[in-house]
Amino acid sequence: MIVLYTTPHCHYCNKARRFLEENGLPYIEKNILSRRLTYKEIAYLIRRTLNGTDDIIVRNSRPLREDNLSVDDMRLSELISYTLRHPSILKKPILIDNHHLQVGYDPEQLSIFKRKDHSYLVF
Repeated sequence: MIVLYTTPHCHYCNKARRFLEENGLPYIEKNILSRRLTYKEIAYLIRRTLNGTDDIIVRNSRPLREDNLSVDDMRLSELISYTLRHPSILKKPILIDNHHLQVGYDPEQLSIFKRKDHSYLVF
């Protein structure tokens, strides 16, 4: 099963949802603003990226700017804890299953999810 992390009024989240539905791909949607992520979920997402936090964190996000913080100056545990309090710093949408992670909406890259076996991720 694919997990789709979204926020309300996110145009690209809507496109990703539509892509999954049009291709008959099973998914669970998690709105990261109404259902807070866990420390374990954020750590897992970061571990699955190819380029670490650069792939998943909006470095110039409003919360980081307002708090005058730099991702480069934070330990990973601090960044995860900060993300728990400010989930809007995550790029969206995020799609993940046991084999693939895709951040952002790109129909070509989302095609990696077009396969029969989608194991269920549990957090």
